[in-house]
Amino acid sequence: MIMLKPKRLRLRGKEQDDQEQELEQETEKLEDYEKEALEAIEEVKQKEEVIKAKREKKKKIGLPKRKEYSVEEHGELVEYSPPVGWSVIEEYWLLEPYCKAFIIYNEEEQEYRYQVVEPRLDPYETEVYGHLSVLLKERLEEKFFEDEKVAKELILKETFDELIDAVGFELEDRSYYKIWYYIMRDFLYYDKITPLMLDSMLEDISCNGVEKYMYIFHRNYTNLRTNIIFDDPDELDS
Repeated sequence: MIMLKPKRLRLRGKEQDDQEQELEQETEKLEDYEKEALEAIEEVKQKEEVIKAKREKKKKIGLPKRKEYSVEEHGELVEYSPPVGWSVIEEYWLLEPYCKAFIIYNEEEQEYRYQVVEPRLDPYETEVYGHLSVLLKERLEEKFFEDEKVAKELILKETFDELIDAVGFELEDRSYYKIWYYIMRDFLYYDKITPLMLDSMLEDISCNGVEKYMYIFHRNYTNLRTNIIFDDPDELDS
């Protein structure tokens, strides 16, 4: 019995050595994990600092500022010439400098008509407008469309400018203001019928269906056909 004790002690000593070695290995692994975790955290912090610095720099620099619109520098945004046989009787702003109403008259037909004139977009401006409309719908929060208390025009304008800068659309000032009108018209007002809704001289607006001209009742000229027409049934349902 006495002779076995040293052997058991040696066995226990080996087991203890193995356990200590395993513990040491686990400790080393844990230290490696901790080191990697700390390095990862530090890397994230550095990235956050870089992003924060960029944001602060952007705040200080700000988005490129547009020159305030002026007729002298940018020209008229709306241009109109009546059809042959028609003459302009009266014209007035509905939303200056973006939208005008023209009352025209045909002597032969003895007829008055109401013409809405808005900025005419060229193919590139039309493409930019389409892209921005989609992006704005994705970017703006749902409450923008539901909460009347939100400063919608300010939010829309800021987002509009940010998207132009982010996507890199190259726009001259005149094109910028033309596109901004349609964005404002469609997101803040009443889409295609906005000009009619803004005219305080109108007492009634009527539409008899798709692909038919809308009619209005004007205080000074009574019933008039407009140049506004809906080509898509979905436009009438919206």
